[in-house]
Amino acid sequence: MKKSNFALRLAPSLMEEARKLAKAEGIAVNQLINVAVAEKVSALRTEEYFAARAARGDVDKALGILRRAGAGKPPLSGDELPSETTSADVVSIDGMLRLAIANKRLIRIRYGGRFRIAEPHDYGVQKGVPRLLIFQRRGPGVRGGKSGRGWRLLDVAKIEVCQVLEGVFSAGRREPSPPHYEWGATYARVA
Repeated sequence: MKKSNFALRLAPSLMEEARKLAKAEGIAVNQLINVAVAEKVSALRTEEYFAARAARGDVDKALGILRRAGAGKPPLSGDELPSETTSADVVSIDGMLRLAIANKRLIRIRYGGRFRIAEPHDYGVQKGVPRLLIFQRRGPGVRGGKSGRGWRLLDVAKIEVCQVLEGVFSAGRREPSPPHYEWGATYARVA
């Protein structure tokens, strides 16, 4: 990857906040600024993309398709969801985890009745069970330990609440890597 230099002038207070945040994340200020610029460019490009798609769209045609969808067809066996689950529950956690990993965004989850702030790193199937490998930034310690920071392997089915946060993280960590897990299938992984 070709790199270029650019002299950047920041207000002293903004630079100090950037230094503090970079130190807390264990990354260089340069990397923090690169990630912030990449996130902003991505957001602006996404807005342009959807605006271009919307300009080509035909609302009347789309509404016509929606009016015909499933017309005259009863639900088929197997279409129903388990009684304790709603379609929003099924789609939202999977979709949120994929979104968070693809964009290196922090998540806030409730797991085991307690909230955690975490970096989602790997999401897939291990030994037949959907699992999520996170680096927990805040939350309960392990087996009564005081530190809530560290690597955790969670059962996705036990995630009670999931929310994608605005904060981002970098792929590399100073903390020792977790054991290498065998994944039967990988849905998403931080690159």
